[in-house]
Amino acid sequence: MAKSNEFFKRTRVDSCSYVTVKNGIAQAIPYRPKPKLSESSTSFHQSEHQIAYKISPHMHVGMSNKPLIPYHPLSYRNRLPVLDARKPPKNISSIEFGDRTVVDRKHFVSTSRNIYGNFGRNDPITNTGIIAERTKWHHFLQNK
Repeated sequence: MAKSNEFFKRTRVDSCSYVTVKNGIAQAIPYRPKPKLSESSTSFHQSEHQIAYKISPHMHVGMSNKPLIPYHPLSYRNRLPVLDARKPPKNISSIEFGDRTVVDRKHFVSTSRNIYGNFGRNDPITNTGIIAERTKWHHFLQNK
């Protein structure tokens, strides 16, 4: 506090380096910041691979000891806990064969066969009424 104004020399000011008075206004001069390291002398302590694949705890809102990490709005630290999937009992099978009494006649008919099948369109019939009835019948068969 040797550089401080006479009024502030005997005070216990620990929040600044010294206090000056300019034009009747007291100004606190902050402590000198630590010199910044140049970009070239910066050394990385962890590689990108180590950061990406480090083992992190299963974080959620209700943790008792959350690790301190930089804020991110979508961080798991800010989310509710995700419930684990339940394991099914060992004596239950999940395979279902279905009802074997139901017979589906078109089960193995391909889409191409269903749409472009043998509908007798090669007949030399030009009557539009007959063609319309056949088309309606074939559409009915396709939707079965």
